[in-house]
Amino acid sequence: MVETLQSISKNFLHKSLDVCLQNNSSLQKIPDDFLILKNGKFKKIIQKTLPDYDFFVEHTISKKLVVLPQFEILNMVVSEKPLIKEYYRNFQGERSGNYPLDVQEYTNQLPIKFLIRYLQIQNKFTYDENIFSKVFKEFNYFLENFSQDEYIMPLYNFSYKGELKPIKFGTITLRPITSKELKFISEYDDQKKINRFDSELTHVLVMYISSKNIGNGFNHVKPKFQLFLDALTLNFKGDLRLGRIFSNINYTWKSFDKSQKIDVFSQQNKLNFSQNDSDSFRIFFNTLKKSNIFEPENLFLMMAINRFRTGLTRTSLEDRIIDFITSLESLYASGSGDITRKLSQRGSMLLSKNEESREDVYNFIKSAYNFRSGLVHGEGQREVTINGERFTLRKICDDLEDLNRKSIRIYLKLVKHYSGKNKNKKIIDDIDNSLINRQKFMKLKQKF
Repeated sequence: MVETLQSISKNFLHKSLDVCLQNNSSLQKIPDDFLILKNGKFKKIIQKTLPDYDFFVEHTISKKLVVLPQFEILNMVVSEKPLIKEYYRNFQGERSGNYPLDVQEYTNQLPIKFLIRYLQIQNKFTYDENIFSKVFKEFNYFLENFSQDEYIMPLYNFSYKGELKPIKFGTITLRPITSKELKFISEYDDQKKINRFDSELTHVLVMYISSKNIGNGFNHVKPKFQLFLDALTLNFKGDLRLGRIFSNINYTWKSFDKSQKIDVFSQQNKLNFSQNDSDSFRIFFNTLKKSNIFEPENLFLMMAINRFRTGLTRTSLEDRIIDFITSLESLYASGSGDITRKLSQRGSMLLSKNEESREDVYNFIKSAYNFRSGLVHGEGQREVTINGERFTLRKICDDLEDLNRKSIRIYLKLVKHYSGKNKNKKIIDDIDNSLINRQKFMKLKQKF
């Protein structure tokens, strides 16, 4: 009768526990830090002294484990699984051009990790059937989904209101951060002090992807996380930016990794998200994903989103204003003629609820563009006064942000009704025709 993977794993565990008992005196205890959360927020760091099973297994007894027949059998069975074999063969082939038939040298850490995981739960060198079943279930799931990696990105400057539970948005999950994740992500000092930005973390974005080799998946998930952040900032006021991405924090069986470090800056406004916003946001996020903004004919819209995003991360209000105006130019400035006139007329036509507000929007965009010109031409801050009201730097910035957000959301709906090259020109022509033809405006408005 052919042995099952479960029975092979159990035999290995029994023999390896014997080796552990024989070397019990070499097991050391070391202090370890634990980050405590309360109601989803960081509270304090405590220290516990625990057995160092990782070092004990990997450095003290590993040479005795790998010569066990049970180790060799388990490693051989694991290495012959088609998904695992293909994964490591592709990796070796990319590195050397040779595709080995045998990948046991790559899988020989998996039985070791199996033992470590069991010891960390059992916390002694004795066999427990229930714990073995639990660990084997995890192990078997991992083997059947070997090419899957977990990617986590912390959400800085994010505030959540509602039940602390995971919320799925397609392939991305928004969920509360765990103490283990916070420990990996934060960079607390020797005095056990965690910096302010990390201490305020409450949520992360999580995504799982599969690959056929050990190639870096960060480049794959980065634009997907960015698109999710863009969807958030196009729905809610607040300053979010792409953070450092971490892989396999919660995967016992795979190596932990992280992308290039990204500095975290203090931002003016937290983005407030409520559980009640989930359904409407999910609809918008799906719309954004289906809008094909990365296609060449929609490059103008992608440029607008990029500059809007850049503006949100600026610490200087003047720089924010320059980026927000540039974003509006990507949408409204197509064609010949005075840029101020084009932005003011076209923007006010799309953004206004009625004739009265149209004049206000027209005057504001015109004045804001003039203000921006003073900045980029080295003339300093020109005065912005509309209907006797003098606009502060903050108000100019905030109003431009709101108009940007609304403009991009409208264009995301409009692009679905146009096709082919010169899509932006076709939209602009319809806006210009709407300026002089009320019926054409009503027809255009039905598209957004």
